[in-house]
Amino acid sequence: MASRSNASSISPPALPRAYGIFPRKGTIAPGSDADLVVVDLELEKVVRAEDLRGMSDFSPFEGKALRGWPVATIKAGKLVARDGEIVGQPSGRYLPRAAP
Repeated sequence: MASRSNASSISPPALPRAYGIFPRKGTIAPGSDADLVVVDLELEKVVRAEDLRGMSDFSPFEGKALRGWPVATIKAGKLVARDGEIVGQPSGRYLPRAAP
């Protein structure tokens, strides 16, 4: 389980590097996209697919209690989700990437 001291090391830039999209993704730096997720490491919830806002109507974790939930999502420096609710406008663009 992640602690406050090592939570940022869970998502290192290795995957963005493998796909050829670093430093646009995978780092917090001038010129990068400023996409961030704020996670409450103490928040525990039971997974329900309908709460996940995804394209699937199920989750393999359905009914399981998990600790560590996103409480805010920032895309391009703007708040787009807060406490499970979408608060921003849909946006995005295709990001060409290399095969890993």
